[in-house]
Amino acid sequence: MIRFSLYNPVTGNFSNIPDLTPGYAYYSWDSIIGFGYDSKSDDYKIFCSVPQKERDIDDYNKPIKSWVYSSKNNSWRIIQPPPPHHRCGFKPKMVLYNNALHWLVGNNIIFSFDLATEEYDQISQPNYDSNDKVFHSRELANLRGYLHLVEYNITYENDPPEIHEYVMRIWAMGSNQSWVKLIHCLSLKQVVEREMKRHRTLGKKVLTYHYPFMYSPPLPYAYSENEDEILMVLGGRTFVNCDVRSGELKRVESCSLPDGWKDPGYLYDVIPWIGSFVLPSTSRLCL
Repeated sequence: MIRFSLYNPVTGNFSNIPDLTPGYAYYSWDSIIGFGYDSKSDDYKIFCSVPQKERDIDDYNKPIKSWVYSSKNNSWRIIQPPPPHHRCGFKPKMVLYNNALHWLVGNNIIFSFDLATEEYDQISQPNYDSNDKVFHSRELANLRGYLHLVEYNITYENDPPEIHEYVMRIWAMGSNQSWVKLIHCLSLKQVVEREMKRHRTLGKKVLTYHYPFMYSPPLPYAYSENEDEILMVLGGRTFVNCDVRSGELKRVESCSLPDGWKDPGYLYDVIPWIGSFVLPSTSRLCL
């Protein structure tokens, strides 16, 4: 059984939706869950795809079942699942762009599920230059309605904590559906080293902050009004502003966050959202 709740951060209202019972399901890294607003039907929807547990079948070839939840109907409906070779793998995050949920598949493909037509499609990842160093870690993001792809590579030692390399590139998809390299090769090594040193200076008892892996992945979340800077979050804990032209990085002090939010015993994910007074369980306005 999988349970979901819808929550509106503006009003503080939340509602539980009907439980999803996927049968003899087998939760693994191939399970994918996405949430988004279908502008064509004025409906909030959840997409869920779960591998089914079958004996004598390896994880990669297990059959999968998929469902879509509609807030208008307040019900789940089973749909055609994505092809077996287009699962999320170790990147279960789905990003809403152009009325479709997108996720990474391998090193060459971005797969998508259209919330209106319920059809699957795919687009190619950027054409990486032959001179570019291969980065094996990638993430998707949506900034100002455009799909972004972040490539990054981090190599480090834990004992003693030391960063050998931490670099990233950012691509953005233009209005003509072609990729543009926004940031060519930016080093994050110094900003993370400063952050690790700051925690040691503050006498933090929890040594987890001294480890470089706590500051990945680097994810962009918002542009400045003039689009000269990008607000980024390193590992869900450290906020930095990145100058798109110069590559200069400046730490951003976070405020109004709950006490203990940086406790390394918990996993966090920063989620950008647009304020609305729509109730989570209905399309009526909360007055």
